[in-house]
Amino acid sequence: MLDNNLAILKRAKLYIEQLSQGIDPISGDSLPDDTVVQNERISKCFSYISDVLGLVIDFGGIAALSAAAAQKPEAAGKTALQPLQPFCLSPSQRQSVFITEKPSDISTLTRSINDAADTRYMRRLKGQAFATWLFKNGYIERDGNTRKPTPVGVSLGITNQVKQTNQLMYSREAQLFLLDRIDEIIAISNGS
Repeated sequence: MLDNNLAILKRAKLYIEQLSQGIDPISGDSLPDDTVVQNERISKCFSYISDVLGLVIDFGGIAALSAAAAQKPEAAGKTALQPLQPFCLSPSQRQSVFITEKPSDISTLTRSINDAADTRYMRRLKGQAFATWLFKNGYIERDGNTRKPTPVGVSLGITNQVKQTNQLMYSREAQLFLLDRIDEIIAISNGS
């Protein structure tokens, strides 16, 4: 039987999301380009699974989602489950995004943005959209199997934190910079 523990579901979602971004969820390192996980079709499948797990989590777990799906809409006074809409962030939601004082990783910023948005009826923003935008605009680059900031990225406040893993960290200024460009990043996330 499937476990309905939300903590387990959230961890599974995090691992799948990291795999979809080409990151080893255990070590935090970028996976080599020649691994099957880096295949675009596999990455999209992992991203889809992450979205499904997000829906299950948003509904309060497997049992709650099953109960909601089993209800007849007319009896419950609710509409049937609808496909998730593309991610969007209103100006007031944008103002409520929590920006950390200390440098944080992109997952923390993405989670903060998703928390500010009403993601019950739309897809969640993914950290991969940030990585794609940062690569495309020359703020980060690959160095073998790891990502590192370019000189422009360093001047923005992106740094490498090397503890157990090599992880990019974003200063408060870098987080605000990305939030100012959120519409471009959302377009990547929504596949535009």
